[in-house]
Amino acid sequence: MGGCFKKCAKKTPFQVYRMKRDDFYNISGLKQFFVQPTKFNTGGFGIKNAVRITFSTSDLYTMYISDSYNEDMHKISLKKRGRPSSLNSFQGELTKKYNAPLPIEKTKLEHVISCLRWIPEIYHDFYKGLHQKEN
Repeated sequence: MGGCFKKCAKKTPFQVYRMKRDDFYNISGLKQFFVQPTKFNTGGFGIKNAVRITFSTSDLYTMYISDSYNEDMHKISLKKRGRPSSLNSFQGELTKKYNAPLPIEKTKLEHVISCLRWIPEIYHDFYKGLHQKEN
């Protein structure tokens, strides 16, 4: 699926990273070290409208954000003012965000299963292995 997105923009092709469940970490313990992005420190647009967000390991306190696929990214500092806590003082360990596949709504699961006749058989085991949310 990522291949079709890579080919969408000819001038500046998209960088597509396929992420798996093990690539997601629970970062809630790091929240105290960063300013939370708001309309006021993101140049006027809310983070909810972002379509691209980029972080770099070389500068953990900077987020690049854009509310369009075609515009330049806006640089936003996440560094706290005053006496900020040092990220180096973080003593916790980042844990995996998900230990198992997330369950989906019963009606959605039923719909997916009803569409199996149009899905190549090689993928059927994946869809049959999805779990239903418990109400």
